[in-house]
Amino acid sequence: MTTTPTGDSSTAVGRWRSMVEADREQTARVASQQAGGPGQRWSGGRAETFRADPHRVGDPNVDLIASFQRPDQTWLDVGAGAGRLTLPLALNCKHVYAVEAAPPMAAILTEQAAAAEISNVTLIEGRWQDVDAPMADIALCFNVMNFVPDIDLFITKLNQHAHDRVLVVLMKDGPMANVAPFWRLVHGTEPAQPPALAELLAVLWELGFYPDVQMLPPRYRVSKDRETVRMLMADRLGVVPGSPEEGRLELALDELLVPIEGGFAVRGAEWFREALVTWRPQASNTLLTCV
Repeated sequence: MTTTPTGDSSTAVGRWRSMVEADREQTARVASQQAGGPGQRWSGGRAETFRADPHRVGDPNVDLIASFQRPDQTWLDVGAGAGRLTLPLALNCKHVYAVEAAPPMAAILTEQAAAAEISNVTLIEGRWQDVDAPMADIALCFNVMNFVPDIDLFITKLNQHAHDRVLVVLMKDGPMANVAPFWRLVHGTEPAQPPALAELLAVLWELGFYPDVQMLPPRYRVSKDRETVRMLMADRLGVVPGSPEEGRLELALDELLVPIEGGFAVRGAEWFREALVTWRPQASNTLLTCV
């Protein structure tokens, strides 16, 4: 497999890194304005918003991933978060190794596994790039890659740790799609956008992987109540209580939030689209010629 040098914007890997670094700089600027400063990404209860019932039904992401499962398989969930997929997967396979770097997320995963009496999950705390992880039948990475600068190393390690298949789910438009309209009204500028599906496919092709891509059904991003949206947007935009930005955020909420069934959506926002990107593990992109 070919590895492309990073830092060169003429390459897919280099463009990916540039976009991640721009997003990181933006995030650092926002965090520096808030109480607690940088490093508070999962503070203030944000990790709690990722808590989900392991036994839930009707979740299209769970159903899609479960379609690849067999009872005798081991799974590797990289960037497992609070266990939104790890725990449902564990109900229908032999074992799941969950890699998670954020302590608040790992704590919720552990708590929920114990509460649901799910014992076939092994938590591996740390960044995927740094941890010593076992091989598994299937390696899964769900909406995590947008923030990874060394994407070529990340993908190579995923490929090396899967016996049967690598599954990656990534958003078509990236995690800033719903934030951008608020950013424009609150800050008056365009936000940096982390890489998303198009950039991932370019990277995979550059590395010699040619995956299958399946688009998931379109849906709105729905938030249950205005206060939740206000809290999340204040966090993402670096809005400090009592600041002029707080007043502009309230006006933005009035302008952009639209009541729909189940909560609120953002006015003018496109459908939320995710893609399942899959490939069989491979050692290289060597072409075989029949003679």
